[in-house]
Amino acid sequence: MWKLVLGLLFLGQFVYGQDVKKEAFKILESKCNDCHRIEKKESIFSLENMDMYARKINRQVFIFKIMPKGDEVKLSDKEKASLKTWIRWVKDQK
Repeated sequence: MWKLVLGLLFLGQFVYGQDVKKEAFKILESKCNDCHRIEKKESIFSLENMDMYARKINRQVFIFKIMPKGDEVKLSDKEKASLKTWIRWVKDQK
């Protein structure tokens, strides 16, 4: 019985994490990839690689506040909260 409970808890955490990640990816795709694509000639953030950038995104967006650059692209409070939730989730996975 306890294995079933642990399995359901793990499954719930996995589903939650995937939802958090998809929401964060929507933000990275719409607010970040356009500029990064110009520099790198490709979309830098993908669902497959975005977790490895979580720490760097946290520093650049929330600590140093140097991203997004310029005045054209701004993150809403909701978008910031979604990114912070995803960053915490990535950190908790380690």
